[in-house]
Amino acid sequence: MVTPIVMGQLVGHIELGMVASLGGLALINEVYENSGPWQTFVSLEYAIIFSTAAFMCGMAIAGTSSFSLILLPVVIFIVTTFGELNRVLIKNASRFIVFLIIGYHFQATRDTFHILSSYFLIGTLWTSLVLMVIKMLSKGVTVAAPIPKKYSARQYLNRWIKSLAHLRGWQFPLRITSCIAAAQVLRYFVPEHHSYWVLLTIALVTQHNIDHQPARIRNRGLGTLIGVCISFFLVYFSIPVYLLILVIALLASLRVLFRETNYLLYAGVMTPLVIILLDFGKLSSVTLLLDRLAATLAGCAISFVFSYMIWRKFLRNAASS
Repeated sequence: MVTPIVMGQLVGHIELGMVASLGGLALINEVYENSGPWQTFVSLEYAIIFSTAAFMCGMAIAGTSSFSLILLPVVIFIVTTFGELNRVLIKNASRFIVFLIIGYHFQATRDTFHILSSYFLIGTLWTSLVLMVIKMLSKGVTVAAPIPKKYSARQYLNRWIKSLAHLRGWQFPLRITSCIAAAQVLRYFVPEHHSYWVLLTIALVTQHNIDHQPARIRNRGLGTLIGVCISFFLVYFSIPVYLLILVIALLASLRVLFRETNYLLYAGVMTPLVIILLDFGKLSSVTLLLDRLAATLAGCAISFVFSYMIWRKFLRNAASS
């Protein structure tokens, strides 16, 4: 993640380096899969396609002005509905939503759309190359993952069509779309605040398994508080760029450490990392950081109400009937 930022700094366009690093962020989790090189390559290809398409789609939607309020939840509903076809698509549909919202934040013009898209794609390609080299070098020590049972495309399609006859087949698309729609209503009435952070929080805490939702929301809120405190020191002391790059490297490393062990601390290091990558050069006051915290709490509250409290009764009744 650091290499594109360093290259961007050397050529005088560190902001584009940050965009490329975001592309790397879309793929970085794939290195932890206990699978062979070919499975890793396929997984990376899915990640590149879905994240880049989502980033471009998000920027395109943002360019539609007021129609973006409606288009964003519509696109998310369509993607998550088709994402129910199999586990691979469920995983990549969640990735799509996150980077759709990140692209939506950039609100690129016609002149910058292709530039930002190209650098994001470059970041994904660079990261995939690094991860494949790591996978090949660690081939001798990788524990082979159990081979999942294979189904035909027709079997997946038939299963998906049957699931749509019941509420559970629609529950995740409807849950997350209702949350996004509520956030868009909030954005309409409070446009001056950082509404994309509310959307991003919703995308990160809304779980496919509704039973995991409360813990995820709690840890995300507390983790963001930790992250805002870290970001406060970065803003308050106005550290130089070369030290900021070292901080990014440290946060990215801690992210790897906490991802599978402690989601609260993971959210704590991800918050300043994403803030730096998305808002480099824009964080000039503590007020903006407090706004991020307020946006996170708003996103958690929306997700808890519209994706958990309202739905758990419906899903329990559907399961008992």
